[in-house]
Amino acid sequence: MRGVRVVGADGEVREASPAHEPGLFEVSRLGLGVTGILSAVTLEVVPAFLLRAQEEPWPLDRVLERLGTPDDPDGLVGGNDHFEFYWFPHTRRALTKRNNRLAPDEEAVELERLRTTGPGPVARARTWVDEELLSNGAFELVNRLATAVPRVTPRLNAVSARALAPRTYVAPSHHVFVTSRRVRFREMEYAVPREHLVDVLSSIDAWLDRSGEHVPFPVEVRFAAPDDVWLSTAHGRETAYVAVHQYARLPHERYFDAVERIVAEVGGRPHWGKMHGLAADRFRELYPRFDDAVAVRDATDPEGVFANGYTDRVLGPAPAARRCPATSRTRLGTGRRPSVRGRARARAPAPARRRRAPSSTARTRRARGSCGPPSRRPARRATRSRSRRCTPRRPGTGTPCPSCS
Repeated sequence: MRGVRVVGADGEVREASPAHEPGLFEVSRLGLGVTGILSAVTLEVVPAFLLRAQEEPWPLDRVLERLGTPDDPDGLVGGNDHFEFYWFPHTRRALTKRNNRLAPDEEAVELERLRTTGPGPVARARTWVDEELLSNGAFELVNRLATAVPRVTPRLNAVSARALAPRTYVAPSHHVFVTSRRVRFREMEYAVPREHLVDVLSSIDAWLDRSGEHVPFPVEVRFAAPDDVWLSTAHGRETAYVAVHQYARLPHERYFDAVERIVAEVGGRPHWGKMHGLAADRFRELYPRFDDAVAVRDATDPEGVFANGYTDRVLGPAPAARRCPATSRTRLGTGRRPSVRGRARARAPAPARRRRAPSSTARTRRARGSCGPPSRRPARRATRSRSRRCTPRRPGTGTPCPSCS
């Protein structure tokens, strides 16, 4: 991203880029929407390209041994444009995925082939078997069986790890990177320093053995280079992403809590849009530019127009909420770590709620200086309403709210 156009809480339209208003640019390109509405973005792109995709089951120990350093051309990470793998818990097996761009001459030949003939019938049938029959239909049955008979989960995972045979194919990048996932699940993903990846996976494996927890879903591991985005999970360090999943019909809290404790020991940073249990005080320790990002949010939206319970928890409440105690009485906006049940509801930022037009009762209450949106109760009992926003008196009427005056 090279530039943004932001419509702020006050209605002002502002342009931002690395050279012009860099703070607003940083928090707008990765800031959970707290600076305003993005009405336009400027992206740096490359021409569309083809990828050669290679998918193979490997022993997990072999994968971990051959990861290599970031600049090792013989390592799985440094030697491929894109590399990721899926480890099946309760086994020592993994499915590896290596995706590489074609050389210009080879790409021209493949493009011509795709335009004229496209994939042959055998290739199309193989794709359907791997991506629909096995990865979705059969996998749903596997998870339902693991839910009904948990003790067979290790054997089911061993079968799943060997069911997908090796395959190699060439396709446009957006076909390779995007896959259909019809089996419902819950997910938590943490970015950990790459040098700690093996220790993290070993600790997860050991916990599963000790606890007896049954997990039929694979653990996904991918990699990213360091960047300088203020709130990026890869800010300033070589990063490995560890994504744990659990089938939607199975309890996930115990498993996710254990993984969260493990990654906390190595400074893990959670995916902002997936399930996690961290709050602003912990993020301040994990991100060197966290306070800078919060300062930009406070300056651009001091009243918390674009705030919700999730942003209050992970960034702290807006200045108006800090001034008025009645403002931050939301379920997840107190800054405390939510319960495991509350964490399931907090897995992603919630859209801002549309406010209804004030009623005549609301206008009467506001004239008397009470906090909050309209209540169905009479004005004389307004102090018992569960208010969320502080609405000061209108000019020239009544007495201001005691908390905000």
